[in-house]
Amino acid sequence: MKILYLAAGNGLLKYEDVTYQDLIIKRDLGGDMLNIDLTLYDLIVATPPCNFWSKASGNKTSQYALDTKNLLPKILEKLIFSHKPYIVENVINKRRMIEHGILPFYQMLYHTVGRHSYFTNINVDLSQIKQDYDFKYGGYLLVPRIEQQGGSNVKEVLEFIIDQYISNKEDVATRIVKHYIEMLKDVRS
Repeated sequence: MKILYLAAGNGLLKYEDVTYQDLIIKRDLGGDMLNIDLTLYDLIVATPPCNFWSKASGNKTSQYALDTKNLLPKILEKLIFSHKPYIVENVINKRRMIEHGILPFYQMLYHTVGRHSYFTNINVDLSQIKQDYDFKYGGYLLVPRIEQQGGSNVKEVLEFIIDQYISNKEDVATRIVKHYIEMLKDVRS
């Protein structure tokens, strides 16, 4: 299975056939994530910049935040029309996402784990993944920096969703094969 990881930054997944894309950090592919051809891949992961969507003070008004705020809604739209399985990770900011038309439009695809939101068309139950918030409102640190949520926990959730997709895909294939075997038995009898 070929996986494409858009706006990957330094992120890595445990799978062998992953193509990593990022605009700033040198990866397999460069350029704008919106211009990447998705047809070559079986599953797409995207982690567009969260600065505009973050609740952290000052992030949403920086030039970078304003320049990249369109990436989340545009990549969601592109992925929906790709008809491929996908996962898009970002921060949780329901109020801002409602103001900009992301929620409730994508509500059926929306999950939250820890401080992160995940939009996916893969049928998955993320309630099994337990993550605690490391900050309370206002950015006050509740746990030591070493125990903070973030990159490694995002990786954990992304890989959990991908693993669920792979196992369900195999279950479907197994059921189809068993169905055809039963049909062949009926035809031969």
